Amino acid sequence: MIDTHHLIIEFGKYKGEHWTRIPISYLRWITNNVPEYIEIAEAELERRGTILERKVEISAHAIDSASLRHLKKWEKRPNKKQGLHAWLHDQAWKAWKSGLKDPTQKEKILRGGKIKHNGISFAFEPGLQVPTLLTVT
Repeated sequence: MIDTHHLIIEFGKYKGEHWTRIPISYLRWITNNVPEYIEIAEAELERRGTILERKVEISAHAIDSASLRHLKKWEKRPNKKQGLHAWLHDQAWKAWKSGLKDPTQKEKILRGGKIKHNGISFAFEPGLQVPTLLTVT
């Protein structure tokens, strides 16, 4: 395992900071977007006891868009205890999986295209480890 205690981040908005001081959200972003630093970011997350859920990242824009465009669908969800973010995550994961199974859709979503699922159009960015839901329409 990599010892992150004395390592300094060499790029981005936290350049010059110790890896141990980087926010979890930024470490997660690194694991999905910066291949040359994945191992260090994962080692620091592991050191902190952070478990990465490897399904779909949801952008703030996607949550805002869903709350404006698909609130009625969310209100009709079977699990009334499920918040908007959790519901959107489930819908996005189902859309991503169904798109990968469909040969006509797979290439499109892997290039960052949109896919329709349950009457919602999902726009993904593939990512290195997990896709990111950019927006919904």
